Amino acid sequence: MKKNYTLLPGIVCLLMSLLPALQAKNAPSWALICPNDVTVDCDAELWDLSIYGNAQYHNSTGYHSAGTPVTNYYLNSCGSGYITRTWTLEDPYWNLQSCTQTITVGGGGNFNGSTIVWPAMVTLEGCNPNTHPDVTGKPTWVPVECAIIGYSYTDALYTVTPDCKKILRKWTVIDWCQMPSGGYYSNQGSWTFTQTIKIVNSVPPDFQCIPDITVSAFDCKFGKVIANPLTIDASSCGGNFEITNNSPYSTEKYANISGTYPVGTTKVTMTIKYGCGQKKTCLVNVTVKNDKAPVAVCVSNLSVALMGLDTDNDGVNDQGMVQLWAKDLNWKSYSTCNNYPLRYSFSPDPNEMSKTFTCDQVGKSKVKMYVTDSRGNQSYCEVEIDIQNNGANIKDCKPKPPTIASSRFAAKGWVGNVYGKGVTGADLKLYDPLKQYKVIVSYDTTKVVTRDSFKNLSGYWVYFMDEKLTITEKKDTVPVTDFTFNTKTDDKGLFVFDTVMLKNQSYILQCPITTGPALENIDKADLDLLTSVLLGQKSLAHHWQYLAADLDKNGKINTEDLSLMVKYLTGEISQFAPVNHYTFVIDEHTKNMKADILAHHEDWMRMDSVHSNMEGIQFMVVQLGDINPEKFAGIHDQEEIEASFRNLVAHQNEPCRVYPNPFIDAVTIMLNSATEGPAKLTLTDGMGRIILENSWYNEAGQQSRQLQTGQLPSSIYMYTIETADGKYHGKLVKENR
Repeated sequence: MKKNYTLLPGIVCLLMSLLPALQAKNAPSWALICPNDVTVDCDAELWDLSIYGNAQYHNSTGYHSAGTPVTNYYLNSCGSGYITRTWTLEDPYWNLQSCTQTITVGGGGNFNGSTIVWPAMVTLEGCNPNTHPDVTGKPTWVPVECAIIGYSYTDALYTVTPDCKKILRKWTVIDWCQMPSGGYYSNQGSWTFTQTIKIVNSVPPDFQCIPDITVSAFDCKFGKVIANPLTIDASSCGGNFEITNNSPYSTEKYANISGTYPVGTTKVTMTIKYGCGQKKTCLVNVTVKNDKAPVAVCVSNLSVALMGLDTDNDGVNDQGMVQLWAKDLNWKSYSTCNNYPLRYSFSPDPNEMSKTFTCDQVGKSKVKMYVTDSRGNQSYCEVEIDIQNNGANIKDCKPKPPTIASSRFAAKGWVGNVYGKGVTGADLKLYDPLKQYKVIVSYDTTKVVTRDSFKNLSGYWVYFMDEKLTITEKKDTVPVTDFTFNTKTDDKGLFVFDTVMLKNQSYILQCPITTGPALENIDKADLDLLTSVLLGQKSLAHHWQYLAADLDKNGKINTEDLSLMVKYLTGEISQFAPVNHYTFVIDEHTKNMKADILAHHEDWMRMDSVHSNMEGIQFMVVQLGDINPEKFAGIHDQEEIEASFRNLVAHQNEPCRVYPNPFIDAVTIMLNSATEGPAKLTLTDGMGRIILENSWYNEAGQQSRQLQTGQLPSSIYMYTIETADGKYHGKLVKENR
């Protein structure tokens, strides 16, 4: 029988399709269960993910572990992103079943910059110091999870001075994990700080401050201080130091404190600045002493009689005594700085105001009178005292014969200025007149040739030449310019030629000022006084002022001298003459001179037939231009100076001037006449009575004539001057001497 198998495959397929349904209907339940998705922070513990759950499957027998999942990490460099855990199982029907857990890892943000320690401000000293952050410092912080920290810096260099620079270093710290997608410029996740780095390209200066300064006042109130500037070598880095001073009297406010300072002590602080404002200071005491010695003026000589004493009561004076006070020797001593009262003594001790003389001192001798002012400044002069035994008739009281200890004698004295201060280092020369010429002996040799002849025995003439040398002595007398002895004054102006002069010989002592110090203490007060003198408004009070006013040293005081004064004060010239000083001997003759001293002063004195020590010799040194002793060294105003000069010139061109007015001993009549001819002065008193008449012949041009009027009583007078050009009238006042 034929079998039909064509339906079998279809049946099989049908049965197979129905099999799962039949199995599910009759089999127990089965399921794969995954843990829930979670979200954690980036600093969570990700090394054991099982803490976030594991997958299970469930069947008829219960729950069972799904095994080990397949883990995939999708995290960035900051540790954020997600992680997947996938479990895959085959179910009872041989089907693969899977499930996946997603663990989301959140971003960072744990770093907030609060733990950043920024580098401190740094000062670097030296020449081009190293400014690398390894030297100056870097920012530090406490590390945290889920953060990528980085830093950078930029420098801005600022030069204050070559020795002082500053770097402003801007530091930036960023957390890369917090930077937004917008970029760095949003400032999220970044922190900044500016560090200051100071660079001092120098080292502290090493210096010596200038020493304290002490000077004497030139006008009793102020002293001229000339100081050396404070100098400091440049720093090792090549920079310079800035030096200033705080003196209110210095001409400049930098390294030199020279200027005009008041009497007393001025404390001057000098400040040396270096680097970036660092300072060092030192103190200088500037002391101006009002130590102008008083001018000691003694009587030239004094005779005093002893008072007799009868010590043994026999009715006969056998001893004598007289007490003399030093002030009795004073004539017209005065203080240039008004440091009164003055005290007079016989020694530098101002308390030795009196001295007792006895028969032991009878005869002529010299004593010194010391003058001490209220500040202790001192000078002296000498007086010849003649202690006499006159009416007292003291027995055996007579001068003792002089004893000469040596056949050589000394010359002693003093060189000072017009303010009574000694001149230090003045050269003095002592000449021996007998040695002012010397004889020079020379010899001249001449050759003389003579011809002679004689007849010999043979009758022939024999000729021969005879040569002779003649020596002639010649004496010439030539002057000697070298001085015999020389010395210099000490710091008080004193000098001595000790035991160099022979008895009964003559000598010449000279004190020439050949170079002298620089001009000083000249200001507008001198100009004003000279102008007033030339205008006849004032007269010079001291004899030395005439020498000081003769600026061109031609023996006259006129507008040429004033012109030189103006040029000096305006800076056109720096000196008046090659030698800016006069020197002359002070004696009774020169003390009483006024204008005559211009023609009768000498810088030398002659000592004839020396038979004792020559003491008390005095020379005075006068500086040209220092005319006014009572002045303040003020500021020179050029316009005012030139205006004063123009004003004087205008007055000089007046046709007639009579000065000084008021007058004491004499008046000067200055005429600018266009025509020569007779001139006449008539002086009348207040009642119209003619007191004085004087006639003369007046030349054309500028002429002056001086009239002595010391005999007139003090009063007010009217004058009339008649010349070929016209008449001039005016009033004159005569003052007491």
